[in-house]
Amino acid sequence: MRKSVKVAGLAYLAAVSFAHSQSIQKWVKPDGGIHFGEHPPPGSKLVGETESLGTSGGGDVGAKSAEQNSRAARRAAEKQDVGTYSSASWYEGAAGYADALQRQKSSHAPMLVYFRTDWCPHCRNFERLLESAAVRSRLASTIKVRINPELGKAEDALFKGDFGAAGFPSVFLVPSGGGRTRISHSGPPEAFLAQFPR
Repeated sequence: MRKSVKVAGLAYLAAVSFAHSQSIQKWVKPDGGIHFGEHPPPGSKLVGETESLGTSGGGDVGAKSAEQNSRAARRAAEKQDVGTYSSASWYEGAAGYADALQRQKSSHAPMLVYFRTDWCPHCRNFERLLESAAVRSRLASTIKVRINPELGKAEDALFKGDFGAAGFPSVFLVPSGGGRTRISHSGPPEAFLAQFPR
């Protein structure tokens, strides 16, 4: 009997302690969507926690209070999520461009689309510019797509048809609201970055 009372008491203390320290976790689903909750959807990755949902005062740990805290924490996290895209990676090819468009819908980040070939000397110069610290830092918050039109029909259709480009490198800035602007691939870094909205 005493053992079961001890176990029940420990279970109650653990439940109360959990209720006081519960937090909402932020998960990124495989499709790029955001999920807030204690349990991850299948295939998602944990990207952070919001503020603690604990209650301050004794008494009832009530579900209503925890639910209100949960909604407030979720709203705060959603506000922080807008415009928080950050990656050094590049999407590649026509399939990568399609993925980047989906990512742009969820993150509202601007997109840089860079058409290149392996034989182009100006492309190699532009890639050196892309490696400068100032440019890498600024492009971390920009979705980046690199497309070689010589690698497939879909890539060539994007280059000639969708973007109406000719010559290499061809570089476009695509804001999250739509439209696109062809930008210069010339340096120095300050001149290149001056083409981006602040």
